[in-house]
Amino acid sequence: MLDLSEEIRTFVEGGIRPLSADEIFTRAHQTDEGHRRPNRRRVLAPLVVAGVAAALIVLVVYPQWDPGGGPQRAAASELLLFASRANDVPNLGPGQYLYSEMQTQGPYGGDRLDSGVTVHDYLSVTDQTWVNARGYGRFVVTTHATPQFYSMSDRLKWLKAGSPLLPMSSPSSGQVGVRTGSIAPQLDLAPTSNFNVTDLPTTTAALKRALTSDLFNTEIPIEVLQCHSSDCLVVVKAAAILQGPDIGVTPALRRALFEVLAHVPGVVNDGKVKDHVGVSGIELSYVDRIPAHEEEVGCGHGVGPGNSNSVTVHVAASSNRFSFVVDPNRTQVIQTEQDPKPRNQPMLENPCFESSPTTYQFDPPHWVSVQSEAVVASDTSTTSTHAS
Repeated sequence: MLDLSEEIRTFVEGGIRPLSADEIFTRAHQTDEGHRRPNRRRVLAPLVVAGVAAALIVLVVYPQWDPGGGPQRAAASELLLFASRANDVPNLGPGQYLYSEMQTQGPYGGDRLDSGVTVHDYLSVTDQTWVNARGYGRFVVTTHATPQFYSMSDRLKWLKAGSPLLPMSSPSSGQVGVRTGSIAPQLDLAPTSNFNVTDLPTTTAALKRALTSDLFNTEIPIEVLQCHSSDCLVVVKAAAILQGPDIGVTPALRRALFEVLAHVPGVVNDGKVKDHVGVSGIELSYVDRIPAHEEEVGCGHGVGPGNSNSVTVHVAASSNRFSFVVDPNRTQVIQTEQDPKPRNQPMLENPCFESSPTTYQFDPPHWVSVQSEAVVASDTSTTSTHAS
């Protein structure tokens, strides 16, 4: 038997240098063209040593998935690693559909209970969509009656009040139930966005320009697309496309999206988390900060203080935290979320009058979590042997 103990010992004692994400990405795309094939006898020992090295590198590259935990990589390195592995895309043949099931929020509000306290609640929604390669399909939206709460404090207040029926949960509210409809190009009424990415460029510079344009502004809900910077637009749109469902996506585009995200300053790696449906992944986030500023509000002819036509309103500083969770095994974005701070935004009821009182408007977080995705044989099936 070949004795490699001395060679392995020398390799280990010489120091194991973990590869950076950039090195991994570069080597993954290198070819063997122009290199001579070494003799089989001479290549055996280096291959075994390389196998040991690879196993050790894996322990360094993905320490957070070990039972004992470990240091996490910077966001850019994490995203470049995802880019190097983003090869899996669902391929739709004739008669096949991409089935996606998402969980998100439906109607929300602040309800004043008989005890005098206010709770902030929402109804959970399950969005099911079936889309074929041409962008046609159907959707089913199920709004569940059981109230959900944005904080444990809200839930405890509701329980203490005797779990009363909340207005949105009432059958007479018209909010609860099942809604179905058709999906067609240019006329997509499904609440879950279906992105047609067929024409998106795959070079990072051109892709970034596309993401900072008006492209996909109608597909992404207005409550989510609250960006005040171009970097924020890149994060929100790239993460949403990587979450899908998408028509026309390719491995090259998925790699390019992760590469663009890797070069956005301010993106941080929050480490391993569980999303809202309990699935583990790696969370990355970006905070879009809005400094305190003044805004002019039109008041009409001679209505404002001193008979002015407008009034200057002070707007307090705020921020929006945008995050996305990636399943590292499939390099799939399994959740996107937007969370404003503060959630209770101060505002004047009528700024055109000097005596206008200050009230607070609740600005809730918004998330979309992937529950399942599969390539199916019809627009009613939810399971397939080709699950992606």
